[in-house]
Amino acid sequence: GAFADRRNADRLRADLARRYPQFPVNTAPTPDGSRHRVWVGNESSEESALLIAQRLRQDQVTAFVVRLD
Repeated sequence: GAFADRRNADRLRADLARRYPQFPVNTAPTPDGSRHRVWVGNESSEESALLIAQRLRQDQVTAFVVRLD
């Protein structure tokens, strides 16, 4: 998710952290500071990231994989 209000991002992060304690859930501001993004996982391979996204989608959470390099 991406939110203008950090409190909304923090609420989503807390909810996802409770639902998926096996995955790290993080928030960070966008480079321009206008949004706060929430992401689940920090996988070293695309395959692992795709598995997390699939699990989230099965639970009706919109998910996509982003490469951070």
